[in-house]
Amino acid sequence: MRFALASFLALIVIAGTACAKNTPSVDVGTTYAYATAEVAKNGAVFTSFTSSTDDTLVSVSGDIAEKIEIHDMGMEDGMMRMRKMDNLPLPAGENVKLEPAGKHIMLIGLAGQLKDGEEFPLTLHFEKAGEQDITVSIVAPGQQPEGSN
Repeated sequence: MRFALASFLALIVIAGTACAKNTPSVDVGTTYAYATAEVAKNGAVFTSFTSSTDDTLVSVSGDIAEKIEIHDMGMEDGMMRMRKMDNLPLPAGENVKLEPAGKHIMLIGLAGQLKDGEEFPLTLHFEKAGEQDITVSIVAPGQQPEGSN
């Protein structure tokens, strides 16, 4: 009887370990935003993602702005343009970067000035990996926080 119980418990541990290894996860790099002027109504957040499986960033939420959207910025017909993205695909094992003049998280209708040296929280919503709370460091324009990719 003890052997049967021990075997059963061992199987539960092995099954749990196997499930944990297959649980989708997304590694989020150093996350930062540039400080803004007092009158600025918008800002942007930059970071990077590496997902263990194919996943998708479907939205971002937080109290820092009226609206938070995923955007892409690039040259189109000789002009720099920005457009809202419905989501951000994260191919397995690929480092997807959000950076100035490229893909980024757009903060529209800021609740207040983003001040150098401060931080604020955001929640990332992934299709497979679920929700992940992050902290955004605010840095001087043109700078990157230590440890950023």
